[in-house]
Amino acid sequence: MTNSPFTQTVQSTMPSQTDSDVMIQAINSRFWYFWFFMVIGLPLCLVLIGVPLLVLSWTSSCFLHYALWKVVPTHVARTTPGKALGFCFIPFFNWFYWNFVSLVGLSKDINETLRQRGIDLQVSVGLPLTYCVIPLLNIVTAFAIDLPILILEAQAVEIGQVGTLLSLLSNISGHVINFIGIIVLIFFYKSVKEGAITLLERREQ
Repeated sequence: MTNSPFTQTVQSTMPSQTDSDVMIQAINSRFWYFWFFMVIGLPLCLVLIGVPLLVLSWTSSCFLHYALWKVVPTHVARTTPGKALGFCFIPFFNWFYWNFVSLVGLSKDINETLRQRGIDLQVSVGLPLTYCVIPLLNIVTAFAIDLPILILEAQAVEIGQVGTLLSLLSNISGHVINFIGIIVLIFFYKSVKEGAITLLERREQ
């Protein structure tokens, strides 16, 4: 019986030649599920039926992230696949520190492995760095827009339409920044996926 892409596991840190095709198929499948469910689910969230699709997309990205870290040799990897994924669920710690290790570090470690193997290919480091900065930018933007409203309300000043416009601006800017983050994340995983698959393909040569 063929395993589902969601249940395929990696047998060792550096896959054997017989494992490489399985890993390549799993990585490709998980990436496809990730971006497809994301693209379909986002607009459908307006009628709520897109929420399960976004959950599937998020789940696929977790399996994908873990699998990509498994491609990095232990002597190069700055962390383990389990920590790389698991620590991303720690509130605040992930935003301010661990995302930089888990995402930017993945690109850097894939690039180092490519360099050591003599492969003329580098994956993007700028994309994961941008994605890590986006939540911080969202916080700063929301704070900058909402702070005047809070100050005026604390002073019992009638803000009227100005307050309504500022609140609307805060909501719109938040959605726009989050949308940009999703696009950046898709292209980040596409870049790292190509580097990881190249490593697996070259291993069989």
